[in-house]
Amino acid sequence: MSYGTPYVGLYEGIPKMSAYLNSWGHQALAGVGGLSLLPEAIESALSISREELRLHHSYDKQRVRSSFKSMLLATQRLSSEAGA
Repeated sequence: MSYGTPYVGLYEGIPKMSAYLNSWGHQALAGVGGLSLLPEAIESALSISREELRLHHSYDKQRVRSSFKSMLLATQRLSSEAGA
């Protein structure tokens, strides 16, 4: 995945790629298609401004930080319960 750069998901036969792009990709770029859809996918990818992609990347970073914070707090809680 390239942050702040338009991208195209090409091979729909990889479920993990589709799931990843649907979770983390920009809404307009989240789909995965075959080569027959390549011209439309490229047009869609290039129609999104770099600023919009940058904002989406910032949002993703906030989501990651929040997830790590939740995991850290849960780990600390479990550790303190195990030590009690």
